[in-house]
Amino acid sequence: MAASAVHYPFAAIGNAGDVFEVADGVFWVRMPLPFALNHINLWLLRDGRGWTVVDTGIGRPEVQEHWRRVIEEAAGGGPVERIIVTHFHPDHLGNAGWLAERYGADLRARLGVAVEAALAASGGTAALTGTGVEHRQKPVRLIHERARPPPAKRARRRS
Repeated sequence: MAASAVHYPFAAIGNAGDVFEVADGVFWVRMPLPFALNHINLWLLRDGRGWTVVDTGIGRPEVQEHWRRVIEEAAGGGPVERIIVTHFHPDHLGNAGWLAERYGADLRARLGVAVEAALAASGGTAALTGTGVEHRQKPVRLIHERARPPPAKRARRRS
């Protein structure tokens, strides 16, 4: 059986910091990596009047410079309202703290990701709380806590 050619939906694959709108309000962001695999695909989502960043790239100054430009040009300067980290790899959470501080965004992650990241960053001094992991000044909020409907809606669902 002959292998079929790979079909790319875009004319060009893109370079570091390039942004492609792949669906209404869904932007594919390509960021550099200093490895043999030289890039990572990240996401910028239009979220009402603001933006959500999904994964943040490796924590290096050149990636931060790309984010400044992407948020200024593609997102019109923000506001970045939330950052979601999908898992505990440095190329996915490396700029999470920097983006959260710079743009005042809410940082969200699953419990395991939040605990691993906070413990790694704090040298083992982070504390697990009922709604997240307390570390430095801004706690990481857990996705499952925010995904639950408000108490009034939960009560209506039970009846």
